[in-house]
Amino acid sequence: MVLPFLFALTMSTAEAKDQPQVAVVGLHDDALDDAEQRAAVRQLAAALEDGKRFRVLAPDDVARVISGREELILAEAYLSPGRRLLDDGRTLHDQAQPEEAIPVLEQAVESLNDAMSAADASRDLWEALLYLGACHEEIGRSDDAARSWSEAVALSPERQPDAARIPPNIVRSYLAARESAQKKTGGMTIKAPGQATISVNGRNLGPAPVKLESAPAGTIHIRARAPSGGTAYKKVQIVPGASGTVELQPGALRLPPAGDVRFARIRATTDLYKAIGQQTKTDLVLVAGGHDGTVSVQLYAPPADAFSNAVEVPYQGDSVDEVINALPGLLQVVTDDGTLPTIATSPTAGPLDPADNALLASLLLDPKPLAPPPPQKGRRTTAILAGGVGALIVGGAVTGVLLANSGDGNNGTIIVGPVQ
Repeated sequence: MVLPFLFALTMSTAEAKDQPQVAVVGLHDDALDDAEQRAAVRQLAAALEDGKRFRVLAPDDVARVISGREELILAEAYLSPGRRLLDDGRTLHDQAQPEEAIPVLEQAVESLNDAMSAADASRDLWEALLYLGACHEEIGRSDDAARSWSEAVALSPERQPDAARIPPNIVRSYLAARESAQKKTGGMTIKAPGQATISVNGRNLGPAPVKLESAPAGTIHIRARAPSGGTAYKKVQIVPGASGTVELQPGALRLPPAGDVRFARIRATTDLYKAIGQQTKTDLVLVAGGHDGTVSVQLYAPPADAFSNAVEVPYQGDSVDEVINALPGLLQVVTDDGTLPTIATSPTAGPLDPADNALLASLLLDPKPLAPPPPQKGRRTTAILAGGVGALIVGGAVTGVLLANSGDGNNGTIIVGPVQ
């Protein structure tokens, strides 16, 4: 009777591990601060685990999983649209279609400019400006080319085209434009309170105040980060022959707002949760919050790169209660192995605003050193035996098990001792 008993002890732990895992990273509700978000997450976790079908990856555990990859998530989320446009524009240019490439590259420049408020897009933005200028130059619009290249010089004064990929005549034209642009310079003094750290165009310049002298004219992107983690961002112009002053006030942690346009919010939330899901490698990620007087609740499944259809209900008051009430209807479409039936999937998230999730902003913009996860209390005893040797796990401690058989058909002896 010993072996059946020991093998039975393994079942509860194995079943728990087989349960689909759901990452919870807060609610998109601008009325909830970080502490209120964490309280809401505890309620959501309890509701998700109530049916004993799912395991929850709580925010602190998410933070451990993505530790060191926060910038990568931000880059994937906010740079992806601009990078796709840059790839399309570059392809059109390389196929000798400069006129067709220009509007695509202009959109890439706009998208990557906007992305600078969340992540360092300077390398991709510089390349988009380079190719945009090249397309203008190739169809005889030298003035437009010079304007694009002047912006590229303001962004990265020392960088130059890759001669292995860019035609020699374009390389020469760009270098001539850079030499001209570097003669048109201005200054800027950047102020911020306390010991805020200043970065310009993605380059860390140290604590405020920072003074730029003889900077090439054009657009620069400034970020101030306070020791508390709060950030501020401004896009300003360096004017030739003039000196200006700009002051930044780092405030509460906040991801860049997607704005009031529904499509922009859908795209921003979709890209953000795809980046989170691909880095956490969980079975599912909860996507929930309010928009336009409606609570929207979805799941993102990273393995399938698909969202569930949203459960949406009108609400007034407490969004947390409404999300919890909507969970049963959402979870019933998930299979026991954590997959979403194709008929119940959507290619995009709902029109939530990333800026409304204070907890997610804290996880990505202000990662903090985390203590090791606490030992699990009250774990069931687990035994695994194979070939007469195995392990007995009691409350997290691992003990060696040796099953000695006398060879006479009797059960033999179990010897238990700590694993050395």
